[in-house]
Amino acid sequence: MRKILLVSLLVGIAISVGLAASKGIIGIDSFAQSNPYFIALNNEGAIPVLEAAGYQVVIIDANQSPLAQSNAIYTFIGMHVKAILVTPIDAKALTPAIEAAVKAGIPVYCADEPAFGAPISGVVETDNYLAGYNDGKYAITLLENLQKKGEQPPFEIGIGTFNVDDACVQRVLGFEDAIKTAPAGLIKVVAIHDDGANFTGGYSLASSWINAFPKMKLMLLCNDPSSIGGASAISQLAPGRELYVLGIDGNPDAVKLIASGTSPLIATASQYPTFEGWQAAENLLALLDGKPYMNFIQTTSVIITKDNVIYPWAITPSASIASQLTAVATNISYPIDVTPHF
Repeated sequence: MRKILLVSLLVGIAISVGLAASKGIIGIDSFAQSNPYFIALNNEGAIPVLEAAGYQVVIIDANQSPLAQSNAIYTFIGMHVKAILVTPIDAKALTPAIEAAVKAGIPVYCADEPAFGAPISGVVETDNYLAGYNDGKYAITLLENLQKKGEQPPFEIGIGTFNVDDACVQRVLGFEDAIKTAPAGLIKVVAIHDDGANFTGGYSLASSWINAFPKMKLMLLCNDPSSIGGASAISQLAPGRELYVLGIDGNPDAVKLIASGTSPLIATASQYPTFEGWQAAENLLALLDGKPYMNFIQTTSVIITKDNVIYPWAITPSASIASQLTAVATNISYPIDVTPHF
């Protein structure tokens, strides 16, 4: 059993105290513990593995602040942690802090996305390009079916972004490449704006699009918190309007809305945060023990609709399930400046 102690209100430091914590501290520098994805990745995926190996775990919640996340690494350096697991907010903002950690003899491993230009020891992430591409292909099918029912193209769509976050950048790239394969004249992109990657940002963006684009038919928002926010705005401000939302995460709350068949949120591309946290922790332990591991891992992604309801976050991580969920497992040289595609 572990206790989570909140010892800082400004940054949000949580200490996970394990009974067998004798090997030292591993720090987790979290994107945002208000986001269920990172609770699943950190608390349900990574921490049990690290504690079972005899480490004490300290989480610092950066709460979507790149500055707070960078400062957290310096805090961990001062704590003389054994290693740091970070889920970057801004992929380009952490280089000086990570370089300082590595100089102090503290390895840094990433989950959810890499830190660019930094000497990290590896990353486990979703194939975010694939996730966006799958959403794009689903959008084409949806809009072609509307055309077959007599609705006239071009169908106007909006794209939500969060450009400091490489995961969202890759999703938008994949989505854009997919919709380029649509029949000529089917789709017209009328808006591309930041959705904040959270409920409030998604709600606000969808609210503005409802009024600005009365013919908009579909919007992609860059994760499920923002897509749930967007769907809530449509339900409250434009009930009955045929305006659809696509997301990415496989968040259980999003899947429930999709399964209901009554929400504007009609599809999401899966991620596997519990597995990713588990795999990142396993790799971090291998690193600390001097054992070999694959330092670049991407998990697959599938579309979830009301006709294909799955709960990817509920999958129990294990070595046997890894072969089913892993799309890429290889070794590359760090630092990197862009996410490689295989």
